[in-house]
Amino acid sequence: MNRPAFRTSGSINHLINDLMENVKFPESRNYDGGTASPAVNIVENEQGFELELSAAGFSKEEITLQIEKDTLVISGEKKTEETTTEKKFHRKEFTYTNFKRKFTLTEQVDKEKIEASFENGIVKIHLPKKQEVVAETIKIELK
Repeated sequence: MNRPAFRTSGSINHLINDLMENVKFPESRNYDGGTASPAVNIVENEQGFELELSAAGFSKEEITLQIEKDTLVISGEKKTEETTTEKKFHRKEFTYTNFKRKFTLTEQVDKEKIEASFENGIVKIHLPKKQEVVAETIKIELK
């Protein structure tokens, strides 16, 4: 169905709705206050795995990391306060409330040595490999 870009009559609310109707937000975002699935980057190197999770808008105190059996669980919960306001919003999308991501850890990961940091809205987690898994190069002489 082909629709015009703008309606010629109606309120500003209709205009904004028409503009936003065809905008596709990434699945990792949830703008209605529900559970989101933030984007991650995972890189493997010889020493282990580096995981980065985007947690923009959250503070360090609002993020929890824990291991449940063989699963790394990263979650964030933003407590939103209900406030009475005189403003009449035409569109309100700033209601990020929580997220949760789970990652299955392989036997390679040394769970006791996992380190994490939080900087500029990014959770960085270093998942080191167990020593016996770290590749050791041994030169074999050809005879």
